[in-house]
Amino acid sequence: MNSTRTRLANVNYSADHFYFIKIEIAPNTTIFDHSSQLLTQSIWFEQVNRYSIIYSHHFFIDANQLQAILEWRSDRVAPYKNPVSLTKFIAQFKSKSTVFLRKNGASDFCWQRGFFERIIRNKAEFDHFKQKLK
Repeated sequence: MNSTRTRLANVNYSADHFYFIKIEIAPNTTIFDHSSQLLTQSIWFEQVNRYSIIYSHHFFIDANQLQAILEWRSDRVAPYKNPVSLTKFIAQFKSKSTVFLRKNGASDFCWQRGFFERIIRNKAEFDHFKQKLK
């Protein structure tokens, strides 16, 4: 099976940007009930708080997806050798949340492969995505 590149080749996903993120659960898997949503939200913010360069501006979760606006801010920490990229951050979140959700009753839980991201380029786009999350 050939893998296709979903990220832009010329973009540094560890650099300072605002991102709109959407992660969906896989088809035919358990949908998020209220307790699963709360657990997933807790894991999301725990993951965000692991990295001082990441700030979560807005967050929304419903029965089958998670959406958020994240900001990478390198000025919040002294430079370090291996900054976390968006892809690595999402992979860590998906792995941790899958383990916790399966241990807490959602034995068939699975995220869809990959995720949607868009670099937010200006205030108008930021406001547009902010409205989507209300």
